Amino acid sequence: MSQTERFLSGLLAGTIIGGIVALLYAPQSGKETRKNIRSNYLKASDTLSKRVDEIESIIESLKKKAPVTPPPEEENNEFLL
Repeated sequence: MSQTERFLSGLLAGTIIGGIVALLYAPQSGKETRKNIRSNYLKASDTLSKRVDEIESIIESLKKKAPVTPPPEEENNEFLL
């Protein structure tokens, strides 16, 4: 598992645990809590969607800027096996 994957896994786990603790100590009614959860979920979903679009745009931009390298010659392929 790469360092980025470990970080994201930890971030996700921390978010879930923090959410559960917040729900347990929430000073409002269940109806209000559910409304807040839904609202926050929709906000987070929208933000995540925007970030994914930004990352995809950056990746496409980098692909266009990346130099195209020709495939290796046949004689060099023997060394790759």
